[in-house]
Amino acid sequence: MTVKSDRGLKLYQWLINRHGAAGCCFLCRAEPGPICHGCFQDLPRNDDACPSCAMPDTGGLLCADCLNEPAPVLDHVVAPYRYDYPMNRIIQAFKFNDRTGVAGIFADAFQTMFESGLIELPDMVLPIPLHLARLRSRGYNQAGLLAQAVADRLRAPLDRRSLVRSRHTLSQSGLNKKQRCRNVKRAFQFRGEWPGRCRYVVLLDDVMTTGATLRAAASELKRAGADRVGVWVCARAGNRDPAIRRDE
Repeated sequence: MTVKSDRGLKLYQWLINRHGAAGCCFLCRAEPGPICHGCFQDLPRNDDACPSCAMPDTGGLLCADCLNEPAPVLDHVVAPYRYDYPMNRIIQAFKFNDRTGVAGIFADAFQTMFESGLIELPDMVLPIPLHLARLRSRGYNQAGLLAQAVADRLRAPLDRRSLVRSRHTLSQSGLNKKQRCRNVKRAFQFRGEWPGRCRYVVLLDDVMTTGATLRAAASELKRAGADRVGVWVCARAGNRDPAIRRDE
């Protein structure tokens, strides 16, 4: 068995042991879940991604965008899955349909990566915040739930208050890369104080597309004194991935 398949089997067994009492499979609804073995095997792994931004299908080499970016704001991006079927269905249900229980499944994926030595323990975990108006409308922030689950698994400090979305931005859906960057410019503010040890911080979100939102948040964190800012997302969209329904 290869290292890749070993890692996949370990993650699957972890999911079954941790969430086996959750009921039927979220996808097929026919087998015990939350995700049965067959559906789990179909999850689109993002193993041959750009090592810097996690863009899918680069053969593990730097993508063109990263090669042309002399001073990246994001120090690294971790995305265990591609935003493709059935991950798009899972994430959209997580984000829009109150299927908040899948946060634990994604958190387990990051825990497995940590235990395999693929990612390091951050000094602080922060979710991408929603504007207060959006939070009131939706009722929860999926990135906040994910960050809480990841912090619990890794026993890492969690900060859900210091980084705020101070400006109510338009939906990113339908905007090109330049428009997205303008849309989220100065949309975040850091209103806390870093502890002395807080040099490497990680931002949590559900999906990364162009990365405009994450870069804007990371820039604010670096202005606040963080030396390195990493991004962990459940899935990374590629150039050919289906349109992402987003309202942030």
